[in-house]
Amino acid sequence: VHNLLQVAKELQELPVAEEAAQKLQVIEEKLIPMAFQLQGIDTRAQEHLRLEVAAVPIQQWLTKVREKLRGNGTAYPIRCQQATQQQELVGDPERLITLISKSITALQEPTEGHQEEEEKSLLLGLEDTYLHYPLPDVAEGYIKKVQALRIVVTNEESLPTLAPSYQPDLTTTLVTTPAKTTQALEQRANERIVKAHYGYAEVAPNTCCYVVPIDLRAVRPKDMEKSYMELGVRPIRANDHYPGAQAQEEEFLKAVEQRSKADIGLVKIALELIKWYHGPVARHSGEPFYLHSMAVAQIVLDYNTDEPTILGALLHDTIEDTLIALNHIGLFFGEETAAVVDMVTHLQSLAGSIYKIKLSQEENLRMLERIGNTRALYVKVADRMHNMRTIDVHSSLAKQKQIAEETRQFYVPLAERLGLKGVAEELKELCFKVLTDSRFPTTH
Repeated sequence: VHNLLQVAKELQELPVAEEAAQKLQVIEEKLIPMAFQLQGIDTRAQEHLRLEVAAVPIQQWLTKVREKLRGNGTAYPIRCQQATQQQELVGDPERLITLISKSITALQEPTEGHQEEEEKSLLLGLEDTYLHYPLPDVAEGYIKKVQALRIVVTNEESLPTLAPSYQPDLTTTLVTTPAKTTQALEQRANERIVKAHYGYAEVAPNTCCYVVPIDLRAVRPKDMEKSYMELGVRPIRANDHYPGAQAQEEEFLKAVEQRSKADIGLVKIALELIKWYHGPVARHSGEPFYLHSMAVAQIVLDYNTDEPTILGALLHDTIEDTLIALNHIGLFFGEETAAVVDMVTHLQSLAGSIYKIKLSQEENLRMLERIGNTRALYVKVADRMHNMRTIDVHSSLAKQKQIAEETRQFYVPLAERLGLKGVAEELKELCFKVLTDSRFPTTH
């Protein structure tokens, strides 16, 4: 993937005659999206595990674990020690059932040299704790803590000491050595399930310890749940013949050429890229999602016309909503563009990892307050402007009012600090219209 992008970059910089340049552009428009698609395939083949995330009552989940064990022909004596105040778990119920049932089965298998050892009962423990994730982009030394459930399966007499918090290892690791036993293979599968849940795993000969978030959606981005992101699924290009899309694209490209010195070839490539990466995703209005990114880039031209800002606006949702890698954005579109995209997203990207940690709205705003990247702030304001201009697509008036109140409190002052007085005034007017809507009580 890296080499493909490097070749595409070098092709784009070749000084060629007009006819050759046209042919070269066709090659670039096919080669570059292909390279990024390969990057997505590579990512999924390494560690990506799609989950069917849902809320399940903990007692119901435990009942299903027992049913699965009985269905497998096992009926081991299991003592359950619960020290949790939580009533439900938000994750992939089936995979978590598999995680525990396989751990129980593995610990009941006799170890080498102890074939005749008397069968002992197992202890299953559920305890409240926390998971913590360092987020240096939010603030220096900042740690995101989320409520978690420690799940322990052991054939010891008591549970291991409970730590107040656990830090998961979310680095991407390629396994190159084959598992020598079925037990080792299943343990790898278990660790993959835990990692996909942004959790912590520690396995010893007599004890399996797993810590998973109570609410996985607090840390795992929604893009990892999308069915079209599965390995082997044919990529779907966005419908750029949606009513009005072609005219909007022509208007945008014309504005870029007339009002900026940005490389129009790079802009077209970024546009093609978001058509592939956002693919079939649609906004609440039904229009293809990539049109939102293009609209944000069109708005940002009113504030800043340099290339990294325009490209950053086009790509601003790719890190949050797709499997694109930030380092590949930097490789092809430049580190300045990558910095804009990184700062605008609601995620903390982890170096050398497919895992991205979701930021709460408060954490995202806190990050924006401390960054000195004016380009990223321009994109963020333009993004909010387009969302406010199209806020009526939200069917929930309560959601509209929440967005408007947040805009009034944070984005209006931000626009004023950036010297965008006209933008601040328009945002105020849009907020006032939503917050004074009599169909629903205000939220402030």
